[in-house]
Amino acid sequence: MRQDGISVIICCYNSAKRIEPTLRHLAAQEVDSAINWEIILVDNNSSDNTSEEAKRISKELGLDSRFKLVQEPEPGLSSARHRGYSEAKYQIALMVDDDNSLSKNYLNTVVDTFKSDCSVGMVGGLGIPVTENNPPTWFNKYAYCFATGDQSESENAELLYGAGLALKLDVLDLLKKHGFQSLLTDRIGNSLISGGDTELCLAYRMAGYRLKYLRNISFEHHLPKERINWKYLQRLFFGFGMSKARIDLYTSALGGRPKPAEGTLPLWLDRLIYLLGGTLRNLPLILGARLFQFEGNDKLLEATAKLGHIKGLLDSRTDYKKMVSHVYKLKNDVQHGR
Repeated sequence: MRQDGISVIICCYNSAKRIEPTLRHLAAQEVDSAINWEIILVDNNSSDNTSEEAKRISKELGLDSRFKLVQEPEPGLSSARHRGYSEAKYQIALMVDDDNSLSKNYLNTVVDTFKSDCSVGMVGGLGIPVTENNPPTWFNKYAYCFATGDQSESENAELLYGAGLALKLDVLDLLKKHGFQSLLTDRIGNSLISGGDTELCLAYRMAGYRLKYLRNISFEHHLPKERINWKYLQRLFFGFGMSKARIDLYTSALGGRPKPAEGTLPLWLDRLIYLLGGTLRNLPLILGARLFQFEGNDKLLEATAKLGHIKGLLDSRTDYKKMVSHVYKLKNDVQHGR
């Protein structure tokens, strides 16, 4: 039985050189003395000395009484996060990336927000990019791809970043009780496939809970120069496209569309043919990008995402019909309490 309080979960993969600022900002949190909180660091198959460094720094900062280190051998961000959820002592989980530095009021404000409104299932803050060099001209337009910038025009958000995301674990327990299983693995090693946080946001909304975005809490997101380049952004868009093949099932169900039925073609193939039509129109651009960078070209990013979507459908084809049924059944069961 979880207690009142907040469990900060940091998922790490080879984070020895990044983890110190993250822990220092947690040590600087201005938390009401009545609030119970802990730090759970999940070491997800690191090959460096992440665990040793984290333990050393937490002790130096006086966090050792709150600090818990766990190992998660199964690779992937989703695996690491769910291990963190299972280890959490408290009812609120706060996901902090190993390159995030939280504002001093983050934990306090999150706890107060959940206490004041029981309809809120998730809370997110403003991501502030911190770059090593001046970012390219296209960066502000695509800052959201790096979990930075405004997440919504109002407090009521449709989606929230996984970085700095706080969630009520009893809602996750409810979803799991009704059969929720993630269709996405999120990032594994150097792969840039993502979408696990988006999937969870949509599942929480299926369960009838609101997502709240607060500009008065923030986190600095430290972005190394290796990530702020056009090729990296293209890889991100390809990963977004791959995830979209499965995320679309949630948006379809949540949007009230009837469960699709197979016609003369399998569902995945019908969707694939539709996407191929748009991709063929962009074929000269895609082929040209092999010779020229086309930096800042929005259409190239859209075409790259479509290629990722096609690959996502091909990868999912064996289980696609089963996944459709899973998502629609989850929506029905969680909304009718079955």
